[in-house]
Amino acid sequence: MKKIHRVLAAAAISVGLVTAGAGAVLAAPSPAPAPTAGNSAYTPVVTVASTTAVQGGAVSLTLDGFLPGEQVEIGVRSDYQKLIVWTVDSSGGVSGSVTLPDDLSVGTHTIIAQGLTSGRTAHIEINVVAKPTSAAGPGSTAKSGLPRASNDVPTS
Repeated sequence: MKKIHRVLAAAAISVGLVTAGAGAVLAAPSPAPAPTAGNSAYTPVVTVASTTAVQGGAVSLTLDGFLPGEQVEIGVRSDYQKLIVWTVDSSGGVSGSVTLPDDLSVGTHTIIAQGLTSGRTAHIEINVVAKPTSAAGPGSTAKSGLPRASNDVPTS
């Protein structure tokens, strides 16, 4: 009889723990404080208009989450190259365009933004594609299909 009571007591304790655990999982979490630029727990972000860019082309960026008025250095990494330094606004953000180096290799690179006061960093990967080459440049003999001079016009 004592053995049955122990088994039942152990089962009741196990059920109680499972129920408490399930209740904790189902309980609604308390809301987290809203992030602000001055909140050290807030992680800055950098976003791009397009994750594909052309060698030597412009990339549109938006930064957020830096200290208000902070200067932020923006660069591109594979072999790090500094691109520009921007000053963020009173809410810790800024938007604009940066120009990639002409000699940046084709492939995946990382745009990095680092706050010069806070040290906060944000990054995003972009895919750099080759700059298009023109088939009919100066001195080229390629024809566009349009007459170039009066002697190119077909006669009947």
